Amino acid sequence: FLIEHNQLFGRIFYLFLSSLIPIVFYFILKIKYKISSLLLFIISNFLLLSPYYRSTSIWPGDETISLVFLCLSIFYYFKYQNTPKDNPSFIYLILNIFFLAICCYFRPIYCLFAIFFAYEFLKLNNTKVKFLYITTNLILSLPAIYYIFYLYVIFFKNSVINFNLIN
Repeated sequence: FLIEHNQLFGRIFYLFLSSLIPIVFYFILKIKYKISSLLLFIISNFLLLSPYYRSTSIWPGDETISLVFLCLSIFYYFKYQNTPKDNPSFIYLILNIFFLAICCYFRPIYCLFAIFFAYEFLKLNNTKVKFLYITTNLILSLPAIYYIFYLYVIFFKNSVINFNLIN
């Protein structure tokens, strides 16, 4: 869709979108280590040395877009972790789930992060957090449930039937 009308505009837009990954990664490091330094900025820019990142940042695809949303999900997870436990900010929880859901719709393999986030959020003693986490996940997973079970997607059924333990 990005390169359908103007290939140059599509690639520049995608390159801009791809350049958000080191920036968001810097903010993740800044929240995690609670310092703001040049060293964290340099560490976050090590992503630019990766040949995989450089090659996928110019060719539009789902890998880089999903990584942007995964980084945003991790960012809001750390933002939620830094809120006071007696008065947590639920917007960070919802944004974490929302960006992870978008990420998983682009690349379903990242749904493994949902297991980690579910473990982290459900082990809290706050009933409101548990209820909000479960209902938001259920609401955001309704399109996937509809797609897999109601539209009769054949490749999903075939992959379950032809399960290979080695794979």
